[in-house]
Amino acid sequence: MTEAANTSNEEIGFRWWRIWAILGLTLGNLYVLGTLNDILGFALALVAVNTVLCILILRYNKYAFLIATVLSINPIVWIINGIYLKNRWSHPKVNSQK
Repeated sequence: MTEAANTSNEEIGFRWWRIWAILGLTLGNLYVLGTLNDILGFALALVAVNTVLCILILRYNKYAFLIATVLSINPIVWIINGIYLKNRWSHPKVNSQK
């Protein structure tokens, strides 16, 4: 990789990455609980899956970001997050083994 590519890779931001995870942990989980309060067991299962995905996103797991985006079932979010993730897919921050 060239020096210019390394510099641009390091300068790319991850603000939306963290915002997407925090929104999922807060508003996403509250929305699921509020909407599915009649079937609480199913709602809690969805909240558990969403919480695990959001925690993995906060740890910069690109696959968790992709899965959470697809599970949002929102084509506008698919486009926005798809472009966002594509630009960060090979970034060292999301490819480091922790």
